[in-house]
Parts: sequence; structure tokens; C-alpha cells
Amino acid sequence: MRQMHLLSLFSFLFRNGIYPLTAYASTHLPIVRQKTDSPETSDTKKPNSPEASELETRRIINIMCNIKPQENSQNLMMTVLLRMDDKMNRQLSCEVSHNDTPFELAEELVFHGFINQADRDMVATLISDTLSRRHIPDLPATVPSKST
Repeated sequence: MRQMHLLSLFSFLFRNGIYPLTAYASTHLPIVRQKTDSPETSDTKKPNSPEASELETRRIINIMCNIKPQENSQNLMMTVLLRMDDKMNRQLSCEVSHNDTPFELAEELVFHGFINQADRDMVATLISDTLSRRHIPDLPATVPSKST
């Protein structure tokens, strides 16, 4: 008889949405801890300065660059296709003005963590070659010319 009473009580509680394990109120408040800054991160962060992204550790094994004019502006649309050493592909697109230099563009890719620092010169050379093949007028010089 007692078992029947407990079973009917349990089914009543379960049917009405009061499951025995969740019906009890919490007896203590959860402990909330704030994350403290380590000395390494607090020294490197400067207020009002752009933050660098994490550095890319993978190396580029294959790269292609395509530049074409935009329809609505004087700027160009550059697309860089990267194949990293772990076989992952990355496609990056951006608007390029005539004032941008290949080295500055490659340096921005390093700064934002898209390419490895060691690949910067290779990417800058490819962007420079692609721009020179398009015969774009008023392209800023990437390397000062040597006079003889």
C-alpha cells in the first residue's frame, strides 16, 4: 500500500512538471570569479591602439592572386587564394586603392593573422607582380629604383 502511495505521488509530481531532482531550491549562491589579467597581456595592451590578431603559424605552400577593376569606383578588387601547409584553403578579398603598396598589403595580412610573418615577402612579391601585369598607371613604386 505504501509503495502505491509513493508511486502515485511521484507520478502526480512528474505529471505536473515538478520533477523531484529539480524541485528543490539552491541552498547556496554560485561563486563567480573575475578573470584577472596576466602581466604579459596587461603590458602589451595599450588603450586606443589597434590590437594585433593571433599570429599565423602555418606556412603557405601555394598562393594565387587576382586583381580586377571594380565597376562602381576607381579602386581594384584583389582576391588572394592561399593553401596552407595543413592543406586548408583560405580566400581573402579586399578593395585596393592606387595608393596601397604590395608591402603594406602583405604587412596588414601579417598584422591581422592571415599569413605567417615568414611568408610576407613572398606575398608582397606576388601582389606586386600581379599589379604590374595589369599595367595599372600611377602605381606607387615598391622598391626604389637604382640609378646608374
